[in-house]
Amino acid sequence: MVETISRHDPLEIGWAAGIIDGEGCVTLRDQHQEHQLQGYILVGNTDYDLLRKFTEVLCKWGVHFGYQLVRQKKRWAPCVRVQITRTNSVVRLLEIVLPYLTAKKRYAELVLEFCYWRQSLRVRERPRPRAPNGCILPGSMYTQKELQKIQKFRERLEAIKAQRIDVSTTTRIGSRPIEIKV
Repeated sequence: MVETISRHDPLEIGWAAGIIDGEGCVTLRDQHQEHQLQGYILVGNTDYDLLRKFTEVLCKWGVHFGYQLVRQKKRWAPCVRVQITRTNSVVRLLEIVLPYLTAKKRYAELVLEFCYWRQSLRVRERPRPRAPNGCILPGSMYTQKELQKIQKFRERLEAIKAQRIDVSTTTRIGSRPIEIKV
């Protein structure tokens, strides 16, 4: 991981991490197939210049992404969503920005751990069951133990989401770093 970071400009890394922290989402999401989780990074914004720069940085780092234009309400400006879903690209981006993240750091650590685990399965990935005509049959390509591990990742993600700030113990004195207990 250290050699990956050293190849890149620290200011650029910090800037990209700030965009992900402030405008992004780092999570695990269900794919279309049953029992299929994937690492997922989304950055959405209405400022095209910001997203253009962000995608230029992603291209420079070799991170594959997709994007879509979304118009949610007539009176709102159209939003562009940049999505990173390929496991190798999620890993590459998170390895670079993880030390600089704050708000999304716990999510990024969990997603990175999940992606490493998924990559370790690829080495010994089993072929999906197929019908005589070559079509993939329904059913999971995971063992029962692997399905339990996937469920544990889901539970850990939900535990992070469930953490709330206890405002009753929050210090309300200005000109000092905020002291918040989770």
